[in-house]
Amino acid sequence: MRIGIALIFALSLFTTASVASAAFAETRSEFAERMKTSIDEVDREIAELKEDLAKSKKSAQADMQEKLKDLQTKRDGLAADYKKFEKASDKAWDRLKSGMEKALKEVKSAYSDAKEEFKK
Repeated sequence: MRIGIALIFALSLFTTASVASAAFAETRSEFAERMKTSIDEVDREIAELKEDLAKSKKSAQADMQEKLKDLQTKRDGLAADYKKFEKASDKAWDRLKSGMEKALKEVKSAYSDAKEEFKK
């Protein structure tokens, strides 16, 4: 009887670990999808800003180009981090995740700055 209980306990631990591992993979997958969607969104926003730049007054274009360049640089950094993330081991992805979250915030901030400059 004790062996049966011990076996059931061991199997329940294994099953719990397997479920946790599957949830971990889903979380990573969901995060990857969110980052990919965010990068695509930033690409659309950059394209819109470039259109606005082309329509703007020449006197305002230098400042606008600087903001756009900053945004593009931050976007490229996020995309590079995403490529590293795709290749990362399960152990490394959590560390990369926090860095990507920070990079995404910086990209969003740069977009807000650029958008404000374009409103002037």
